[in-house]
Parts: sequence; structure tokens; C-alpha cells
Amino acid sequence: LSRGLLVPCPACSCPVCMMSEGTSIPSRSTSPTSSPDVRPVAIGAAPRMHTRFYVHVTDASVIVQPIVDVENDDDIKSTSKPTPTPSAPLSPPTIMEMEEYTSPKDRSGDVTSPTLRSSTTFKLPRIPSSNILSSLSATAPFPNSPSNSPPSSTSSLVIDRATYKLSKKTNEVIRDELVEYQQAQTSGSKQTGPVEAYGIIGIINMLAGPYLIVITQREFIAMIDGARVYRVGRTQVLPVSRSGMHALNEDERREEKDYVASFSNYIDSCKFYFSYTYDLTQSAQRVSFMSPEMRSQALYLRVDYRFFWNRYLLNTISSQESLGSYVLPLMDGFIKSMPCEINGIEFDYVFISRRGCLRTGARYHTRGADPLGNVANYVETEQVIVYNGIVSSFVQIRGSIPLLWQQKGKGMKPKPVVDTSVFQEDAFRQHMERLLAVYGKQILVTLIDQKGIETQIGDGYETAFHLLGNNDIRYVAFDFHDKCKNNHYENLGQLVDLVKEDLAIMGYFMCDMSRKPVFTQTGTVRTNCIDCLDRTNVVQSVLAHWMLKTQLNHLGITTVTDRIEDHLAFETAFKHVWADNADMMSSAYTGTGALKTDFTRTGKRSMKGTMTDGVNSMRRFINKNFHDDEKQEMTDLFLGRFSLEKWNLAD
Repeated sequence: LSRGLLVPCPACSCPVCMMSEGTSIPSRSTSPTSSPDVRPVAIGAAPRMHTRFYVHVTDASVIVQPIVDVENDDDIKSTSKPTPTPSAPLSPPTIMEMEEYTSPKDRSGDVTSPTLRSSTTFKLPRIPSSNILSSLSATAPFPNSPSNSPPSSTSSLVIDRATYKLSKKTNEVIRDELVEYQQAQTSGSKQTGPVEAYGIIGIINMLAGPYLIVITQREFIAMIDGARVYRVGRTQVLPVSRSGMHALNEDERREEKDYVASFSNYIDSCKFYFSYTYDLTQSAQRVSFMSPEMRSQALYLRVDYRFFWNRYLLNTISSQESLGSYVLPLMDGFIKSMPCEINGIEFDYVFISRRGCLRTGARYHTRGADPLGNVANYVETEQVIVYNGIVSSFVQIRGSIPLLWQQKGKGMKPKPVVDTSVFQEDAFRQHMERLLAVYGKQILVTLIDQKGIETQIGDGYETAFHLLGNNDIRYVAFDFHDKCKNNHYENLGQLVDLVKEDLAIMGYFMCDMSRKPVFTQTGTVRTNCIDCLDRTNVVQSVLAHWMLKTQLNHLGITTVTDRIEDHLAFETAFKHVWADNADMMSSAYTGTGALKTDFTRTGKRSMKGTMTDGVNSMRRFINKNFHDDEKQEMTDLFLGRFSLEKWNLAD
């Protein structure tokens, strides 16, 4: 909003692609018959994206030099068996003045994730300073790399440190500059050494000028339909301005260091996922509706902008078409893929949760909807079954109650207050119209208390639903705490009975081996509680489990009489995935793990789980009063809701 009027993209049939006025993206077809035989994740003739760089900070420029244009199997060494030893905690990068800024000698591309059952270690070849120039050859192999590695790119991204202009230059043009750079390194001059990177997150403006943010470590998460999916492991914030800290007074210097440190910590705390070839932001069904022209575009031109988190940071780069191969979209959320087996039949279970970025932030800072109908803690969750090339996908959504409301106060649980705003009706209407346009029919399942402090917000939600009067929307109120009190979670079956007929009608998406749609999902269940976390995740896991039976049965993996509960290994894996998802979503919104995950993991509540919930509730209270202000500030800075620059990047 701070960047000007936002309007629905006129060139796209999907109204959620909110583009700045005056911009456009390629049109896409809404007919599933327009592309019957296209692989949902294929990007066709999309431009190749750079996957590795060396970043050189010279006296005159910041040079982003691609090393390899494609991912190399030789660079991946699986460490899933045996389980890797947990690595030491990652310390935040130190912010130094430009003249004193040097590349850490012990930093490498290796990363190990002890929290993942299937981890991968990545190693980038170190480039000796004496071999920097030899890597500029477009035909010579890269120094110290496997003999079958692709050669370096013939051009690099160059940022002028005086004018901040971005350009693409051939390696012959920048050769002399790198000669001086090598000589400075050899003589011991205090310049930034080459930084190994896997992608560019973007450029952020602060008091001392622009900073380039690069990914220095990545964690391999999954192979999805032949494409590698990674999570950002560690990042580095590199100052672009030549004057840097020297252009600031002492107070500004102190403030700048605090901002950069907080910003770096914020990025490292997020769970950003990316792929160089797979569009993580789109569901299988939405991809199947894309025209061949849209699928041939680069990833950043075809992503769902609701989940394109670093879009603002990449504006300066993406505005130049020639630099499109450097634009890497990041998605915040949770991804898990695992091989499974039932009745001797092997298949893949893929789980993707996509956190929306149009209205996001800390728990009590970001509630309800904004005047445009974007809601807080919006998450699209997709469970996918892949069997013999057949893809079966079921999508659910969650999001804060789509009214203008807030919940502020110093207590453990402040009372929600509905705003008396003239935008109230428009916000609710726009939100629902958007859901109907993207997903189809909506089943609104609200789990808030029908007595106590949540009553007002619940009454307002129901009133707005009745005033809208849309027959494609159904409202279902289920008081979770009342129905399931004293750990009677079996009563969730009552909620399933209320919505199962609609679930059966809306169905799920399926495409055959030729990627032609067989079934389409014609609607979604939109679930919410007050936070859209703990209660919401429990209910979504129950609904996903109900639909999973149908998905597996239609694929021939199970029979009509089979019960998923009887297949203990898969049932346990399913529950743990949903519990892990709950923890990820809760950590992003509140800073703690989710509540009630003992039920999600085991199917019943325990004393240990109740005590853990108490500890997490106290931690949430502490975060609300002492940490969430800074978290919200960094979120707004990352998404471009406000800026700190004293200097402007050149157009």
C-alpha cells in the first residue's frame, strides 16, 4: 500500500495477482482443456535460472558472477543414512564497516539440518584468489570443480557502487576490474572476499544505502516431480554503497547496525523454500489451467503473488528483463515429501503449506482483514499423492476472520474488538469474492468459542455472512473448546458429519499420466479459530484424513474396506507431518510451537502434551510483550511496507 494504488491484474483471470498500477503479466487460460497433456510442474521453454554465484565486492562494483547454470548431481551428497550429527547453532552475521569487511574464512556452503529426517549436505568448490580470472572463460571448466561441471556463464550482474545502477556485463568487460580485485586480495588489502551464493533474495535499502542479500547455504528438502526443492539455510547481507557507514553519524551508525542485525536474524528465522525449476506457489490444479504461454515464462512471472515473499526485494532486478535469470522467488511455509507404502504399493506423499504475504506479521499485531480483503495468517495447504505418474491433490485454506478487528492488550488473552469502519462490508465481500474466484464454493468452518470474549467477533462473522447472501458460501459454526472439552476429541466426528457431503461434492484434483485433468476440486473448506493455529490445524488434519481415504481408494492403493488407521507406518507418518506443519505455522506467527500437537501426533491428549501447551502459552505471552514489536517491524521492512533509505536506488 505504501508504494501506491494496488489493483487486480487486468491481464490475468485470477484477481489475487495484485500488481502495481501500470504493470502487467502474461495472460493465462482458465480452461483446463487448453493444455491437456502438459506436466503440471513443467516450465516448458522458460529461461534457465542461475543456481550458483560468486559475489565479488570490488572498489567500483558488486559483481555477481554465475558459476554453473544447472544443478549438478555431483554436488549433492545425501547424508540421510546415517543421521547427520547436529551442527552448531548458526550465529548471526557481524556487521562491519566497508573498509573492515572481509569474507569469513570458515564459511562454506555445507549445511546439515538435524530437524529433517532426510537431510543433504551441499559443498561448493572454493575458488582460490589466483584462479578467479580463469573462471571468466566461457569454455574452460571451473577451477576445482568436477570435470563434468558446466562452464561459467559468459556474463555477470554488476551493481555500480557509486550510482547503484544494475547492468549485465560480459566477463571480458569486467576482466580488468577483477584483475585489480585479485591484486588487492594478494596484497592483503581489506576488501570483501568472494562470497559463495546459491541465489539472490533481493536488495534492501537502509540508512547507509542498498544491501545485497544472498543465500549462502541451502538445505535440500525434497524431490518433487523430478525437481529439487530447498530451504534457505543461511544468508549474508552485503553492503553495496562505497561510502557505507562513513556517510553516517555515530547515532545513525549504531541504528544501522541494529537494523541490519535484526533484519538478518529475521530472514534466518523464516522458513523460506525455493526451487529453480518447480513453481512452489501454485497448486497442481492451478498449474493445469495455465496456458502454454504462461508455462513458458520464467518462474517469477508465473508465480502466485500471494505467496511470493521476496517480490518487493527483487523489484529492482526483476524490472530489467535481461536480469530475469537472477530472480529467485521464495515461499514461506512448510514442505515435506516422503515415500510411503500401503498394501505393498509404493507412492509419494507430498505436503505443502503456503503462507500468504499480502497481510502478515506477528500474532497480536496482525489480525483480521485489511480494507482490500487480505487476511492475516492466511495459509493454503495442499496434500498430494503421486502414484505411477498420476497426481491427486486436495487443497484447504485457513485465515483470520475476514473482518476489520484487532486484539490488543497486556493480558494473556485480550478481548477481540471489531472495528466500526465503513470498509467493513467491502473487506468481507472482497475476501469472499477472491476465494470464490480462485477456489470455487466455500465452506466457512469457524471454531471460535460461542461464549466468552470471542462471542463478538463470531457474531460479526456470521452477520457478515448472512448480509452477503451468496449461495456458494456455507457457514458452519463449531465451538471446538465446548465440543472437545475434557479431551473428548472424538467429537470432531460431529464436524466431519456436518461437512462431508460438501467435501464429497467439491472433491479433489486428479490428473492422469498424460497430465490431463480427470477430476477438479470445485471448492475448499476455509477453517479458522481466533489465531488460525492450534484448533485449526487439528480440524484440517481430520478433514485431510477423511479425504485421503477417497484419494487412496480412487488410485487403487486401498480398497473400500481398508482403514488407513490399520496401516500404522503410514498413519504415523501422516500425523507427524501435520504436527510438524502445526509447529511451523505457529512458530512463524507466535514464535513458539503449536498447542495440541500431542493429539495430532498420537490421536489422543496426554499430560505431557498439556504441560507443553502451558509452557508454549507462557512463551507466547512473553513474545507478545517483548519481541513481537521488532518482529513486526522487520516483517514490514522485508515486504516493503516502509523503508529506511537515505539514498535511492537508481531506476
